[in-house]
Amino acid sequence: MVRQTPCVAAVILFLLLPVSCAPTAERSGAGPEIKAGQNAPLAAYTPSALSRIYAFTCADGFSFTASIEKTNARLFLADRSVFLPHRPSLSGGRYSSDGTDLLFAGSEARLELDGRVHRDCKNNRGRAIWERARLSGADFRAVGNEPGWTLEIYRGDKILLVADTGSTRSVFPFTAPKTGAGGSIRYVTTADGRALEVLVDRRPCADTMSGERFDHAVTVFFQDRTLSGCGRRLP
Repeated sequence: MVRQTPCVAAVILFLLLPVSCAPTAERSGAGPEIKAGQNAPLAAYTPSALSRIYAFTCADGFSFTASIEKTNARLFLADRSVFLPHRPSLSGGRYSSDGTDLLFAGSEARLELDGRVHRDCKNNRGRAIWERARLSGADFRAVGNEPGWTLEIYRGDKILLVADTGSTRSVFPFTAPKTGAGGSIRYVTTADGRALEVLVDRRPCADTMSGERFDHAVTVFFQDRTLSGCGRRLP
């Protein structure tokens, strides 16, 4: 299904979540059925609860994202995605079709693709979490600590806040952001009598635990609490 994204003058205020006038594909459901080995648009798939998402980097520097299920795997490359059915093997983790072959064991993999073999591919668990959010359709994601929380913004759909190290999950309707002082972006929304306010500042930010660098500082106001963290746009 294709929908036209409206372009109005206010769009230029959406510094974090730019809108294009071109048609965009809806990212709902599992997307169209794809035959084995067939290339597919990058936005034609949304992971399910059963999908295990991995972000692999191989010994030769090649990197790719994989969604692995019991009966199939999908590879997400820089320019395309590839569907691979499961094949019986001693390791139990082989997915292949038309010269593309993925051997998967635990958090490591070996990939044969386009006539090249990429060995010693290891999963980056932290990056895999961000990849799941991107595949699910999130446009912006933020994280914070003490206690741990995450926030995902799905343009035109919802804002998802998971707080208290995962024990509190709240979904709010997406509302168009407003530009504040210094170019900050502010989202204000409500659901079931609860209010959520998100302030996003375009300035360098470092995670207080990992030291990871981000290009936005994020403050969340929720249920008389103030949560501070960092975030970035998802391509």
